[in-house]
Amino acid sequence: INLIITVSRYSSYGRNSLLIAGIPELLVNIAMSTSDSSIAINCCMTLESIFSDVRNIDFDTLIQHVMMMTQLLSLPYDEAKLSILSTFISISYQVPIVSNTLCGSYQIHLMLLNLLYDENLKGQSLNLLRNICISADIDFVKQVIEYGLIISLLDFINSNLSAISIHLISILIERLHKEVFDLLPPNFNESLIEIACVSPFEVKKQIAFLLS
Repeated sequence: INLIITVSRYSSYGRNSLLIAGIPELLVNIAMSTSDSSIAINCCMTLESIFSDVRNIDFDTLIQHVMMMTQLLSLPYDEAKLSILSTFISISYQVPIVSNTLCGSYQIHLMLLNLLYDENLKGQSLNLLRNICISADIDFVKQVIEYGLIISLLDFINSNLSAISIHLISILIERLHKEVFDLLPPNFNESLIEIACVSPFEVKKQIAFLLS
């Protein structure tokens, strides 16, 4: 596994050879079949390394592997799920259209709403939701709003997830202005100003952007 990670990090040619040899499929199969949590977690961490840079991977090949990895989110280990969420965050940032595949074929946008209630996973779930809300088709964005994303974001505003929650609200307002504004409390802007007065710079920046 250490060799695979090293090859993936330092050689795109070597990484592509791993894909051709079917190493990702092998790692997925091992992770899904083993009863040893450390083996499953290491497999997922290795996949994260393999797909940390996907710019030179053929699109069809990438989609095939993305769909194969989605099943790993059913593993009962938070560390494994975090690695797969990080993998999807990286991929959807580099190749935004992948968000539509994740949402359309796997309904990952709705699954992420449930992960927001997991203390260990909610941060990365928000990061992936942010990528999805930026780049996925508008129907998928409407669905996460209909299923309560705004309510969750409002709950997170006074937490350590304040900055990304406010950023996500800004993104949603930009894409679905009326739908989002109808769900915000009447004193929303005033509350943000109060929060800005006692918050670190990153939160202040996001609040300033939202209110501008």
